[in-house]
Amino acid sequence: MLENKLIICDSNIPWHHNRYSKHHLMSQLARTNDVVFVDPAEDWIDYRRRPPEHRGTLGNRCWQPPGEALRVFTPLSVPGRRRLGFLQRWDEPNYVRQLRGVIGRYPGRELVLFIGNPWHVFLLEAFPDAAGVVYHCSDNFPALFEGDFRRRLEEREWQLIARADLVVCSHPTLVDKCRQYSDRVHYLEHAVDERFFRPAEQVACPFDLAVGRPPRVGLVGTLDAGIDYDLLREAAQATPEASWALIGPVAEPQAQTVAQLAELPNVRYLGPRPWEQLPEYLWGLQVGVIPYRRSELSQARCPLKLYEYLAAGLTVVGHGLTTPGLLEAYVRQAETETEFVGLVQEAVFLHAERSAGRADQVELLSTKFTWKARAGELASLMEGALAGSPS
Repeated sequence: MLENKLIICDSNIPWHHNRYSKHHLMSQLARTNDVVFVDPAEDWIDYRRRPPEHRGTLGNRCWQPPGEALRVFTPLSVPGRRRLGFLQRWDEPNYVRQLRGVIGRYPGRELVLFIGNPWHVFLLEAFPDAAGVVYHCSDNFPALFEGDFRRRLEEREWQLIARADLVVCSHPTLVDKCRQYSDRVHYLEHAVDERFFRPAEQVACPFDLAVGRPPRVGLVGTLDAGIDYDLLREAAQATPEASWALIGPVAEPQAQTVAQLAELPNVRYLGPRPWEQLPEYLWGLQVGVIPYRRSELSQARCPLKLYEYLAAGLTVVGHGLTTPGLLEAYVRQAETETEFVGLVQEAVFLHAERSAGRADQVELLSTKFTWKARAGELASLMEGALAGSPS
């Protein structure tokens, strides 16, 4: 069992945002190790604007989330770097200096770098005495960008994959990509937090969701460029008897599109909700949709919302989604836009039926897709990698 290590999780997503796989895995590993979850660097003004429960002081930016054994640290970016581009040359040494300060609080501990941002391959040079390096490839990160920055990010990712002692990928497509550069690549599928499983007793529907009568169809998660909003609109218009709810933060470029979508009589945008409240919203839905645009990015995406929808007992309809093998039987996957609309109509029509299939999907998730089990797999892989590391 992996224990008594100092794990520095260099995350591409802040702790206080919605929970992703790194959050869940680090929460589990922190039970037997010292874990510091490192947020992306942030300007001190933005940091001070956070609620007090999501930050420390400017002098000590380590804080412990309630109910967690890990600690969270937020590096500060160089002031004025956005306006004065030449200051960006100090980003890397400034980031390393702050991490050294955090690591120095754990003298004598064996250091493991768990890197989630491929741009930060420079950490391998900064901490050559680390007992091991793990790259958590949870997305096709270069596909998020274009032009010269994409090329440079790809180069850094190739270096990180080739030099890491262990690479864990959340999607088979990512495994195939990474194995071009390393034979130390493993598939670590997502899982679901136990609080998403629908309780046996009846739970009151959140009041803002209850405004729309059943059947309720929901899309929960970040509303960004990966969503096919034209397809959402078509499906909502084809199911006027259903109440549609969009729940989650909206990326700025999509704000107007979401606002226009919410003008439909049966569609409401409820805004973002704290992660801890999301299970209650899912329990108030009957159908969960994942309408992705087909793209290089979506080919390697398997979102946590899929597992959370299934755990909550929802009928799931997807488009542009690659479903893992064991879950494929429980997802109504559309190959075309027309098929997606038809599958949503069918799911809405049959919403009252509590089929054996839904009970089966919940049973499968509860026995084979827990974060405790996934963290155990990761710990075993990390132990093996550390044993074979030349350092």
